[in-house]
Amino acid sequence: MANRRFVLRRYIVLVAASGAALALATLVLAGCRPSSDSGGKVDVVASFYPLEYFAARIGGDRVRVTNLVKPGLEPHDFELSSDDLKTIARADVLVYNGLGLEPWLERAIASIGGSRTVIVATGEAVAAADRLDGTNEAGEVGIDPHVWLDPRLAAHQAEAIRDALKSADPGGSDSYDRNTAKLLDDLDGIDRRFSRSLTGCRLHHFVTAHEAFGYLALRYGVEQIGVTGIEQEEPNPQALAKIAKAVRENDVKVVLTEPGASPRFAETLAREVGARLETLDPLEFAPAEGDFLTAMEKNSATLRYALECNG
Repeated sequence: MANRRFVLRRYIVLVAASGAALALATLVLAGCRPSSDSGGKVDVVASFYPLEYFAARIGGDRVRVTNLVKPGLEPHDFELSSDDLKTIARADVLVYNGLGLEPWLERAIASIGGSRTVIVATGEAVAAADRLDGTNEAGEVGIDPHVWLDPRLAAHQAEAIRDALKSADPGGSDSYDRNTAKLLDDLDGIDRRFSRSLTGCRLHHFVTAHEAFGYLALRYGVEQIGVTGIEQEEPNPQALAKIAKAVRENDVKVVLTEPGASPRFAETLAREVGARLETLDPLEFAPAEGDFLTAMEKNSATLRYALECNG
């Protein structure tokens, strides 16, 4: 991603809304909203794991958070069930990434107009200038949705969730502010950890099974080489040969797979170039152990190893 551009074939975001709407990215639909002051919890529905984690941290004991995409599933190709639609319709707050990650949810949102749900597309809280974009063959604008893998951009998502909760539950505003401040401190700590770890590196490129780490790479001044693209499309033999050539030219010794995904192409590449296999987690679902922060810390250590850093 040396030029910060890539091709999206399916997850195309047509930028048609105003700049102010994109910056706020919170839509409050008509109707009265419940407050946990009345004795109940605020029902929050999150589209996938990182947003579930942020919402739970920010909401604390005032909220009940439901994750639509269950463990082991990915948000790219998820399909809503009838029970999921009922869960969405009952939500006080609906939190999703946007930027084309969850087209299945955007279609569902169109069907719940007139409800009292506060809806926040957290990826839209990331300034347009910070988004990695490109064009498809038709010349349409596309955006990389994986903003949560850059801790500083994840902080903007957390702030958007805080604002949505305060809108749905004004009585909890002080609690949401305090909890968000603690989460932002933790995200800042992860950012500093990456910055310290990824210094003095012998290599500048890392090879990952899924081209999901463009924001993280840009933040810390390194570059990713994806075995599969942003949509995890399978590479043909010519593409795999091109990737193998880039791996050799950049003297990369580690190929990074990801939890829950087939390692077939990564293993093929590793055998071809004589590289070792390690795991880098895009956190599209909950890690087997720990949480978002511990998984990001592990990612930092893995990249330090793959890039042969001395920081």
